[in-house]
Amino acid sequence: MSDRRDLWRSRYRSVESFPAPPGALLCNQDLLPTRGAALDLACGLGSGALWLADRGLDTWAWDWAEPAIATLTQRAAAQGLALRAEVRDLVAVPPEPGRFDLILISRFLHRALIPAIAAALRPGGWLLHQTFTATAPADRRPASPSHVLQPGELIELWVPPLEGVRHHEPTTVSKGHATESEAWLLAQRPEGTSTKSSD
Repeated sequence: MSDRRDLWRSRYRSVESFPAPPGALLCNQDLLPTRGAALDLACGLGSGALWLADRGLDTWAWDWAEPAIATLTQRAAAQGLALRAEVRDLVAVPPEPGRFDLILISRFLHRALIPAIAAALRPGGWLLHQTFTATAPADRRPASPSHVLQPGELIELWVPPLEGVRHHEPTTVSKGHATESEAWLLAQRPEGTSTKSSD
């Protein structure tokens, strides 16, 4: 685990350009809230968090790589955005139940955390999860099978306890090429449901 953390730290120390916000944010902005508490979970350089804060949400951004959080803090200040960027080991300290109106997860997959993440949504809260699939070319996805989705798996991971609203699967690989490499799901916690995580 420490080796992986050191790897991400080193990657974020030598950043030459910043990624655009996750495409799923732009695809679903018509349904996403403009008020309330939002979390960019495993935020990396935080392009999603900056987008959410600029939209008007009270935004937190968590990642375990200190250089990424330091860079995000500087970018938020430069843009005049009130954003709380924190170094946090999400596996050791998952989000608290019933805390957020929107949780964004981009290019991160840890299946054991899903019950806690779902429970961290307030009733009526939104989840937007976008990440890599096993159908993508090898050079466009993580090498470890535990970090990539199988076809159709994303909606099976979240629904239930959440209700799927929109779901996208990438183009099937044809002749070794694909135009897309990530699936995304927009889902919502039903009103009147408990925010306690289940084992």
